[in-house]
Amino acid sequence: MLALNAVMCLDAGMRLPPLVLRDGDRGVLEARVRSNTVEARVAQRARLILLAADGRSNREIVTMIGMHYNQVALWRKRYGELGLVGLADGERPGRVPVYGHDDVLLMVKTVTEPPPDDATRWTMEALARRLNEQGEAISASQVWRLCKALDLKPWQTESWMTSHDPDFWEKAADVCGLYLDPPLNAVVWSVDEKSGIQAKSRVNPTKPAVPGIPVRQEFEYRRNGTAVLFAALNVHEGDLAAWVTDSTRSANFVEFLRNLVAQTQRPRPPLHRRQPLRSRHPAGRSVPRRTPTRLHPPHANPRQLAEPGRAVLLHPGTTPASPR
Repeated sequence: MLALNAVMCLDAGMRLPPLVLRDGDRGVLEARVRSNTVEARVAQRARLILLAADGRSNREIVTMIGMHYNQVALWRKRYGELGLVGLADGERPGRVPVYGHDDVLLMVKTVTEPPPDDATRWTMEALARRLNEQGEAISASQVWRLCKALDLKPWQTESWMTSHDPDFWEKAADVCGLYLDPPLNAVVWSVDEKSGIQAKSRVNPTKPAVPGIPVRQEFEYRRNGTAVLFAALNVHEGDLAAWVTDSTRSANFVEFLRNLVAQTQRPRPPLHRRQPLRSRHPAGRSVPRRTPTRLHPPHANPRQLAEPGRAVLLHPGTTPASPR
């Protein structure tokens, strides 16, 4: 502080000599001043040192770069003592950490434990309460900061599917083979179910738009229980089959499969057409050419969607009509 005051008093009474730059520092400082990517404070300090090296006084530098007089004297002194290293910001101790290594380990241990019985996942508030019960005075916001620093995300859940069947990959290869290269005259259906679909309806019917008034829709809805959807996709044709029922009983699923088989066109024997060919049978008869048939499932009436207990086959481009 005494040295800084001496520099300030010296500059106030007489003009300071030009600042002597170290070898190679001028090119670095000029590059910082011209750069568009360095921080503004770094470029400002570099320009300060260059002006001081050109013989400018501290008061002139204050007017040219808009920095306080004390700061100009400080950075000029730091460069004279340390060079370019003195122009960098020093380490600031900041506040002493409140939570130590043991506190962080306790939080990580708590996160890896199952959540409370009435919760499906950990929240910041639940973690803070659990830690407070164990003697750690910590807030939910501080728990979030620690989790963010450790890249812990207890509020997220990832699901995966694991098969314990030793022949899983062989079976998967067979299924993929049906998708990629099915046998001749084969129909491949991909079947799945969606259970627990909420059947909702508006309490009051929607009112159509009139001049000056948009469509008005009731915000409240009525629950009509749940429904189960059995669906099948014809992998190679794109046809869809759907059946809505009230439960996932095996009898319903078997009935869905039976309806699906009944609506699927069965493969017909290959057609034989007699056509003139270049090659002939040794006995002089024409050799018949086999023409494979392409399967086209029959088109079902889309109105059948309104009939409960019956699978419906929909083809690409068709939409179910509303029941009358």
